[in-house]
Amino acid sequence: MIRFIPSTVRQIGISKNNCDEINEKFALKNEETAVQVELELQQKTWINLDKVMTLPWEGVVEMYRIEVNSDCDCKLSFEKDVLDDDLCYKKDAILNKRSGYLPKGFNNLWLDLKSESSGSHEVNIRILKASSFNDEELVYEKSFKLEVSNVEMPQENIFYLDLWQHLSSLARVYDVEYYSDEHFKIIENFMKPLAKAGQKVCDVIVSDYSWAGQTCRMIYDNQSSLYEYNILGCFIENGKLKLDFTNFDRYIEICQKVGMCDEIDIFGLIGNWDRKDFSVILKDFCEPIKVRVYDKDSGKFTFIRNKEMYADYIEQIFNHLIEKNLWSITRVMADQPKNTTDVCECEDLLREIREDVKIKYAIMDGEFYEDFTGDTENFSIILDQYIMVQNGDLKMATEANFQNMTWYVCWTPYNLNQFVRSPLMESRLVGYMTYLFDMKGFLRWNYCLFPDSDDFRYRPDVWACGDMFFVYPGKAGVPEISLRLKQLMYGNYDYSFLRYCESKLGRDYVLDLVKDFTGEISDLAYNEPTREISGGYKDDYVLMESIKKKLALKLENK
Repeated sequence: MIRFIPSTVRQIGISKNNCDEINEKFALKNEETAVQVELELQQKTWINLDKVMTLPWEGVVEMYRIEVNSDCDCKLSFEKDVLDDDLCYKKDAILNKRSGYLPKGFNNLWLDLKSESSGSHEVNIRILKASSFNDEELVYEKSFKLEVSNVEMPQENIFYLDLWQHLSSLARVYDVEYYSDEHFKIIENFMKPLAKAGQKVCDVIVSDYSWAGQTCRMIYDNQSSLYEYNILGCFIENGKLKLDFTNFDRYIEICQKVGMCDEIDIFGLIGNWDRKDFSVILKDFCEPIKVRVYDKDSGKFTFIRNKEMYADYIEQIFNHLIEKNLWSITRVMADQPKNTTDVCECEDLLREIREDVKIKYAIMDGEFYEDFTGDTENFSIILDQYIMVQNGDLKMATEANFQNMTWYVCWTPYNLNQFVRSPLMESRLVGYMTYLFDMKGFLRWNYCLFPDSDDFRYRPDVWACGDMFFVYPGKAGVPEISLRLKQLMYGNYDYSFLRYCESKLGRDYVLDLVKDFTGEISDLAYNEPTREISGGYKDDYVLMESIKKKLALKLENK
C-alpha cells in the first residue's frame, strides 16, 4: 500500500513510480530534506492528513487518515498534477491543503524531514480508516530510518540565488490593485519561500514594459497579459519631474525583512527590450525605455520623451538609493544585450550621473563576450556559452573571474534545466554544477510569472511548461511550492555544505567526489541544432547521498 521513494522522482499520471524503494535515508543534522510516499489506492478515496478530520460534501463516507509519527520534524503534504506540453499530467506542486480526494491508482505524497539530533530516527506512517460514526481503525503501518550525522548542515546558505521576481503578475493572478495593501501582503507571502531557497537579490522594476510583455500581444491562442509596470509613482508638477518612492521602499523593506536583500537589481533603465511597436520613444536617445508619467499641469498621462528628463529620472533614483544607504549593494541590470553597441551609449549616461554605478549583465549572445572589455564581476553567463568558453570555442575580450559570476538557463538549453518535463535531479544538480564551475550562484529569469488561464502551459514552441514559474498561485495569496523549487533549494544547501567541506578538507578532495556525480567540465558539450547539453552528470540519487555521507564521515574522523 505504501512505498518510500526518493524525492527526486517525478510521478507521471497515476502510474507506479519507476524506482526502487528506500528503507533508510541519510541526512545532516538540521538539514531540510524529504522523501516521497507512494500510496496505492484501489478506489477514489477521501484522505485526511495528520490530525485533520474533515468530511467531503457527501458527509459521512468511508475515509482514511494518514499520520506521521517520529521524534524528528515531519510534515506530510499532497502533491498536485500539472498538465505538461506533451499532454501528460506530472506531479509538480506541493499543496497547502490537508484534505481531499485521491484517485484510484498510485499517488505520491511529499514528506518533509528535519532533525536537530544525530543518530537513528524511526519515521512511522499509519493509515487509519473511519466508517460512519465508528472509532478509527488502524489498517496499515510502515516505517523507515532517518540516519542523521553528527555533522551539522551549515546554517548560513551562501549560495547566490538570483530568481527574478514579477510583482505585476501577482497582482493580476489574484485580481488586486497594483501595489495596494492586498498586493503587498501577497508579495510578502511569495517572497518568504524564495528567501528560504537562498535568494540574495531584490529586483525592482523602474520603467514600464521592460520586456515588452514578452511579446504576449502576438500570442492569440493563449491570450495573457505579461507586462511589468513601474513600481515608482511618476508625475510632472509645475513643469518638473517628481518621483514617489513609497512602493519602491516598501518592497525593499519586505525583501530586507524576509532576508533576500544582499543585492538590489534595478531593472528598466538599460537594456529594455525593443520589440516592433515597443521601440524607441525618446526623441534624442537610443534606449527604448518607457516611463509613463502623470502630468498634473495638463491632467494627462504622457511619457518621458527626451534624454534630459531621462537623465533627471535616473539621477533621482540614484540619489534616493544613496540617501537610503543602499547604493553599495545596488546594480543596474541589463538583460541579454546582443552587443556592446546596444548598451554603450546608455552606460556612458549612467556613469556621467554616477561614476561608481555598477552595471550587471545577463548575457546570451557570444558577440557581447567577444567585444566587452569591462569588469565581469556582475556577469551572469548562460550555460551553453560558458561551455563554449571552457572548450575554447568562444573567446572573451577580458579575462572572466568566474568565482564572482553566476550562470543561468532560460528557455534554452532543453536539458540541465528546470521545466516540468525536466528530471527533478536537474534542479538538484544546480548546486553541484555551481560548485564544479567554481562560481558563486545561479540566475534564472522566472519565479512567479503566470499566464492568465488555469492552464500553466504557454507558448510551448518557446517556453516549456514551468519555464515561467517555480511556484503556483495557491489560495488566500499563499504560494504552493513546486517540486522543482524544493530540489533547487536542496541543491543550494548542498553547495553550502560542499564549500564548508572544502574549507576543512580542501577543494581537491571534495571535487574528486563531486565529479563522480557531475562529471568533468570538459565532458560538457552543447549541440546548437538540438539545443541540448551532453556530459557526464548522473541522475543517481544513491550516488548523491553517498557523496554527502562520505564527506560527513571524513569530517567526523578529522
